[in-house]
Amino acid sequence: MKTGSLVTSFVNAYYSLTGVPVLGVSASKGGSVIAQWQPGGAYLNDTIRRMHAAFDFCAAHGIVLRHRFLLWCQGESDGDHHTAPDVYAEQFCRMYETLRRENIEHCFLIGIGEYNGPAADISYDAIRNAQYALANHRSDLTVVSRSFETMKVRGLMKDAFHYYQAGYNETGRTAGEACAVFVEKSYPLR
Repeated sequence: MKTGSLVTSFVNAYYSLTGVPVLGVSASKGGSVIAQWQPGGAYLNDTIRRMHAAFDFCAAHGIVLRHRFLLWCQGESDGDHHTAPDVYAEQFCRMYETLRRENIEHCFLIGIGEYNGPAADISYDAIRNAQYALANHRSDLTVVSRSFETMKVRGLMKDAFHYYQAGYNETGRTAGEACAVFVEKSYPLR
């Protein structure tokens, strides 16, 4: 079930700053936990299959891909299921290393938001902090937006888990702008 998208605002923001088109390969799976993204599992296998199909299409049509990045925003369901932060970090790294072997150069992370439901024992803080700790220790992982963290207090959540489109637009824009700045600084045109 799709409830909103940040992709269009991400692509538009990135393109407006770089002039470089973005080819996005969607592989999102709403409500998934990091354990479902492990090597050999259906979600990661599907992602790799989609990536290769896109790479093959580009090669067959003379489209040159300058870079291959991962834009990652996942973890709320891990908070719902009380995944331990160290387990989340270990499983994220296992998943990401698999994608690195598939020629993904860098991961851009969108931090997860706040739980907005009635359960008193659910918090996303530990998972979000585990994600940010990974970014602090890995040079191939960069946080590009923390906008979702502020959505609950600003009234931009439409239910316990999802945002109004304005929230997705803002997050996509801030992530796209941060990615553009990072790429132009870190990967000068060849």
